[in-house]
Amino acid sequence: MLEYSLVVADQVSKAWKEHGATPRRVIRFRAHVNRITSIRLIPGSKHSEYWVITGSVDGFVRVWDLYRAMRHSPSAVDVTDELEEDTLSIHAQEENAVLDDDSVTSVDPETDIRRSSNAFLVAEVDTGGDVASIDAQVDEATRIIKIAVGSYYSSSACLLYELHIDAPPRFMDLRASLDPPEWGGTQCVSLLDDVVAVGAYTGRIHLLDWRTGERCALELTERGSIAALKLLPTHLLAVTRLGIVLVYERHNTIQANLVADHTISQRPILSISFSDFAADTQESRSCSTSTSTSDPGTGPTAHLPLPLAFLCVDPICLTHWQWEHGTWKQCPKQLRCVEIRHERLVGASIGASGRRGLLTSSLGGVPPMCLARAYSKDNVLCVIRPTPEMVVPDAEYASSRYQKLASRVPLSSLVTTQASPTAGLTSPTPPLPSSNWGPGSAPASVPPSAPSSASPSATASAPCPRRVRVDSFSSTSTTSSTVPPPSSRVDMLTESAVDDARGIICLASIRGAVWISDYGGALDTM
Repeated sequence: MLEYSLVVADQVSKAWKEHGATPRRVIRFRAHVNRITSIRLIPGSKHSEYWVITGSVDGFVRVWDLYRAMRHSPSAVDVTDELEEDTLSIHAQEENAVLDDDSVTSVDPETDIRRSSNAFLVAEVDTGGDVASIDAQVDEATRIIKIAVGSYYSSSACLLYELHIDAPPRFMDLRASLDPPEWGGTQCVSLLDDVVAVGAYTGRIHLLDWRTGERCALELTERGSIAALKLLPTHLLAVTRLGIVLVYERHNTIQANLVADHTISQRPILSISFSDFAADTQESRSCSTSTSTSDPGTGPTAHLPLPLAFLCVDPICLTHWQWEHGTWKQCPKQLRCVEIRHERLVGASIGASGRRGLLTSSLGGVPPMCLARAYSKDNVLCVIRPTPEMVVPDAEYASSRYQKLASRVPLSSLVTTQASPTAGLTSPTPPLPSSNWGPGSAPASVPPSAPSSASPSATASAPCPRRVRVDSFSSTSTTSSTVPPPSSRVDMLTESAVDDARGIICLASIRGAVWISDYGGALDTM
């Protein structure tokens, strides 16, 4: 099994260095009615156990069986063989298509979700509010998936559910809830064994031991809302929207005090993604994606601890940071800083190993155009095509959009040079037929007022690539101002997740669609 994992890892490494690389296989399905706000990949101990957990502003949390999806989904697409035929046929159909053609029959979201549910839905729960953040952990001893769900608007800042893997019928049982006396607006959650950390928009951090019911509210920080949290056995790491890293030392289950703070950005933070490994086990040596964050030495086979890494995205930069194990009080080391010019960055997700990740950005337009770049600290950013409707510019254009900056370069000294935002773009390959939902792009967790980096004059003077109609779902959202009106057929990217060991990329959209792209071929053997 270890040899097979190494072969897959080598295939992924090669694929993510190839410009415009397409996956071996792609599936897509409708997971929610409205915007997906959180998506998690959760592998089990068996090769046939792999789950995708999604949460949406519609209030539902759903657990999907990726193993069954790859085996039984009728929407699976072999990109290398079928994409060419599909794109040629749709190209002929779209030559005279009009973007606002009202003759296109819309797809009923509930019917589509029901179709996916009958095929490979494991369990679902209506939380009674919106879902802002999800974290999950598998307890192999009890065969239980623990899921922490944070809500921005609900009076329950966080709910803790348990899902018994081997005990049908599979229901998500509510085990605990955090109901603070005052509203905070949950932004992020982090789960470790029996403890849940909850970060709020108001800057407050709550700790909850969901088994005993003990809870604690840490001192209120005035350094901005909490963008991301990471619970460790001895510490709690928090990153605020103002670019401050807060380090708390945990004294017992729920008690912690601030011991250090560091500034990592002078600009507001759009996205933070932590790696999953706190210790080097036999699984991590093969780059497995186990979400266990237990103490070093408690895993299957204990070895030297691995560093903890995270990707940080601000309006113009992607930075890669790392702590060596046990150096939590020190400022994290900046491994790489990449400036992206004239694009609206959506966000980044890092793999469990902390070595590779995915960066997504928007070029705007109607339908919107989105770029996906594979990231590695040892190589330049490489534009890939995880879905058939992703834009793939030529290599010269892609490389001109960013520059590698030396470590420790003050972020305030970055200078953006002016260039045409669409110069060098090749026309995107026409998408799959309208029944396939390819996400475009929209910022995830970005204020709606964020300005576009492309100047109107530059956009007007640049050649505009051919765009084809993208038929998407009619929105029924009444809870999110970021969802387009029902008349719009634009489906935009919101969230992503990466399994760098298996080469799996998950993309979620504003209309509740999910794309799963397999670059390593690991899912073909399921």
